[in-house]
Amino acid sequence: MGSVTLFSYLFSLTVGFQYLFTTVSLFYLSSLILQLAIVFVGYHAYKDYHKYNELTRTIEDIFMLPVSEKMLTEKDRVQGKMYSTK
Repeated sequence: MGSVTLFSYLFSLTVGFQYLFTTVSLFYLSSLILQLAIVFVGYHAYKDYHKYNELTRTIEDIFMLPVSEKMLTEKDRVQGKMYSTK
């Protein structure tokens, strides 16, 4: 009888570790997926932001719209230009 009790105890312990391992594995996997999603979204937002800036500068160049002093490059300031050349 003693060996049956020991066997059932070890079996329940093994099952408990399986559940613990599965839970930890699922948590780790979901955390990894979330991190990858954040990196993916951040990268595309970064690319779109720069694409928007390039489009804005292209429109300014086409219509020769004056830009604020903050948007002028150091080269533009030295040359005394009123328009962005980026």
